Amino acid sequence: MSGHLLGIPLTPDTQHGDGTVTAVLDLDPRWPVFAEHFPGNPVLPGSAAAHLLLGLARRLDPAAHGLRDVRFARPLVPPARVRLTATADDAGAVTCTALIQQPDGREVVAVRGRSSPMTDSTGKPDGTEPSGRPVAVVTGGARGIGRAVARRLTQEGYDVEFTYLSSKRAADELTEATGGLARGHLVDGRDADQVRQFVDTVAATGRLQALVNNQGLTVDRLVNQVTWPELEQVLDTNLGSAVTFTHAALPHLVRRRRGDIVFISSQARRNARVGNAMYGVSKAALTRYAANIALEGARFNVFANVVEPGFVETDLTRTMLDGKDRRKYLQEIPLRRFTNPRDVAQVVAALVTRSPELVGAVLPVAGGAQL
Repeated sequence: MSGHLLGIPLTPDTQHGDGTVTAVLDLDPRWPVFAEHFPGNPVLPGSAAAHLLLGLARRLDPAAHGLRDVRFARPLVPPARVRLTATADDAGAVTCTALIQQPDGREVVAVRGRSSPMTDSTGKPDGTEPSGRPVAVVTGGARGIGRAVARRLTQEGYDVEFTYLSSKRAADELTEATGGLARGHLVDGRDADQVRQFVDTVAATGRLQALVNNQGLTVDRLVNQVTWPELEQVLDTNLGSAVTFTHAALPHLVRRRRGDIVFISSQARRNARVGNAMYGVSKAALTRYAANIALEGARFNVFANVVEPGFVETDLTRTMLDGKDRRKYLQEIPLRRFTNPRDVAQVVAALVTRSPELVGAVLPVAGGAQL
């Protein structure tokens, strides 16, 4: 692995007798690569770190591809010396680690992941291009609509990497229920660096094909009672996280010339109710943002669409209706029932699998409440 990556000089790798390969990387903030590609933020991005570790893994197993179970413990920020290691394990995978060497001689883990053998459609290693199931990223996937979407997409042939913020138990339960086809990651969608590292790592497998922007929250207040921190929280979560994830994923999908982005908006963006101004405004902005992604992405075979649920039986809806008369809201729905998350997931799956092919569609899933 001697030579350069993105203009970064690497020491020649060394293969040891115990089945381990190591290489050393000296990060220098003066390198042109940081000024050219990452101005004002000299941090080695997740995609570059994953590429480095994967390159080292292939010294042990040429059929290795992608990094799974990636954990970012510390950012790779220059100046720093980083020791990269790759070790074959008993499970047939290669465990890869990037360790930051500190001045006192100690080493701390910055990135860790596992590389699996590449498989073809028969499940056998082929050692050529990345293959296997396409990957979908679902934000806010541990509960409610996101959980139903993640489960449905695994049934449609996708591996799902979903994010959560505080629902670790629910995330672990979903991973177990799907046999590991849906895997949870603690990612704050409001943190651009976390999002970029996460998306870059997923995209490094070469299989990222879909993004479902589902993360959301509501804080119901009368307009004259809304505080600025509450407004920021709702906008950053409902709109900001979707923009951040889309901004991180779109270049990968465009480069691949195939991608599907689904935005989970809400009927609240068109139906004003007492107390839901912040939530409604954030969803209206999200729908408008999605229109431009659809317009600009279509020529690259990246399709963007919007799904607009009404009242769905989720924790979020239960919070919105806390202390209110549910019967009043049911009277406004022609079907006289709240939407099941599985109904929303079915529509999302149809869009992601392009059955039918739609671009810029805004699809209500509200039991007729949009009428």
